[in-house]
Amino acid sequence: MTAGALDFLPPGLAALGGPRVAHRWQGLEWDRVELTPARLSAITDALERQANSVATLPTARLVRSLDRVAAAWGRGSSPYRAAAERLLPATTGYAPGMVAHALDQLFAPLSSAGLDELLKSEVGHMRSRPPRLVAVVAAGTVFPPAIVAATCALLLRAPVVVKSSSLEPVLGPLWAQSVADCDPELARLVTVLCWPRTATELTAALLAAADTVVGFGDDDTIQALRATMPAAAHLVAHGHKVSAAILSARALAADPRGLARRLARDVALYDQQGCLSPHTAFVVESAATPASAFAHLLSEELGALARRWPRGPLDLPGASALRQALAARELAVEPPASVFFGGFEAGYAVILDSEPGFEHSPLGRTVIVKPVPDMSAAISALAPVKDRLQAVGLAVPHVERRALERGLGLLDDLETNLDWVPRIRLCPIGAMQRPRLTWAADGHRPLAALCPERE
Repeated sequence: MTAGALDFLPPGLAALGGPRVAHRWQGLEWDRVELTPARLSAITDALERQANSVATLPTARLVRSLDRVAAAWGRGSSPYRAAAERLLPATTGYAPGMVAHALDQLFAPLSSAGLDELLKSEVGHMRSRPPRLVAVVAAGTVFPPAIVAATCALLLRAPVVVKSSSLEPVLGPLWAQSVADCDPELARLVTVLCWPRTATELTAALLAAADTVVGFGDDDTIQALRATMPAAAHLVAHGHKVSAAILSARALAADPRGLARRLARDVALYDQQGCLSPHTAFVVESAATPASAFAHLLSEELGALARRWPRGPLDLPGASALRQALAARELAVEPPASVFFGGFEAGYAVILDSEPGFEHSPLGRTVIVKPVPDMSAAISALAPVKDRLQAVGLAVPHVERRALERGLGLLDDLETNLDWVPRIRLCPIGAMQRPRLTWAADGHRPLAALCPERE
């Protein structure tokens, strides 16, 4: 594979993909296999057969190999890391510094210590054999989730096909090649392919072959996967979600600038495109810690990040919607008036708005700061969107965190359900984009969700 390939086929399967064809994308030259449904079916059949040779690999061997992969990505001299840092800014629009930071955050937890912790956390929860074939359907330009899901499949010795997003088809093949270079035998379980979502016949062929599908994307994508999958297959769905933040008066009094800096990074990473990106920040204000002062600090920190990590270009619909939303805020004269910082050309926006309730951001690094009188008001504001909440970044005392857990129903079935996991992630502000490897996103344990009990 070269850095310009949009796929990865392990040794023994390369010929099944058919001839390679030149492909020009994002102004760069690439090549990829010429797929048909029949060729894709032949690839998945062969991948399953190759899995038999890996079935007896000791778990310690798998952990060591995946640790070497993570270590290779952590080295500045790594050819995979160098290629990703060169290509991802061109394909995603993310600033080079942001790409480097995101890659660090992706691969640091995939060390032997992190993988051992993950395996221990799932003891007693995996009550079925590993899946026969895992299909990972990646989405958009927030690239870590698909790599983490594929890594989990390898820990289970399950063959995995990653369908890269046509918006970001670069990282998957580079990661797979790094697996092959660190452990050629383990790489016999990995295939990475890319086709547009309009090639529905290829997606149908992949889903027909897999017994477990991990799907990332918007609600339409998840619905389409459900409609296309065989009835007996299992879907681990990661659909559209939103996140928020809550800051207490005590925390603000102690470290206002530090909190603004950490929240700004949570907002800016991946240009606010991910489910872990906060839309609304609730500030429990006091006379000494007004929400307006924090909004000003947050604006300064987002401005500093915009100079270091400029916001990437927006597509035409996204840019138009953002311009209109920000213009409406700036021109609003009816009460309650909004205080506005930044703007479209600045590459970020902070809106101070006293209207109660959670608000969806128009994105593009736009965050809405809401003053609230107390923690109960923030909990009430989040309650209507709790089914869509992915994470809440917190700078609050422990007793108030427990009140939030109760208010959002996160403890409702803790005592009666042995497999209980919280469906909303609560974490410190500044760590919203750095979930632990053991995080059960959308209520799915990373390993146990891949091998559910089957009829």
